[in-house]
Amino acid sequence: MLHVGFFSNADLHKKLKIAAIEQDITASEIIEHLLSRLLNKGLDMFNKILLAILLAILSNGAMAEWKYIGTDAEVDNNFYIDPTSIKKQGSKVIVWHLSDFASPQTDFAKPYSSAKSKVAIDCKKETMKYLAALYHEGHMGKGGAVEIVNAESSEYPIPPDTNLETLMKAACGKK
Repeated sequence: MLHVGFFSNADLHKKLKIAAIEQDITASEIIEHLLSRLLNKGLDMFNKILLAILLAILSNGAMAEWKYIGTDAEVDNNFYIDPTSIKKQGSKVIVWHLSDFASPQTDFAKPYSSAKSKVAIDCKKETMKYLAALYHEGHMGKGGAVEIVNAESSEYPIPPDTNLETLMKAACGKK
């Protein structure tokens, strides 16, 4: 394995893990972090070339374009979908959605104000399962990741008259 000094940082490892889960949604954060590290370190020619290649690859990633789809009064959060993330596979779609909470949530050691979730929805059976989730300190998926969950849940029916049903309709193209 290639080991390059400025890439051996635990924070960078965490950002790269998040980017892998999000499929480059946080590419600008990674670029920002790399550039800030460079200001504090001199680079040899090899590292400069490697950095240029990485920056070119990461800068091609698309940023999320969150579209408001509803509010959940019980949990006091707004619900969003990233239409650019929709990937159709037969009767199934994979999509990112975001919950933005009015007040910080305390399910983990550190509070979070928003959660981005990658889900698989079966449009025909009207079921879904979670594939991954990122819980952020800030609103709208901003700030550091408090918790990263990269594990599939069981498939379950989508309850009617909920934000999850609205998500399914938006992702599946239903009215």
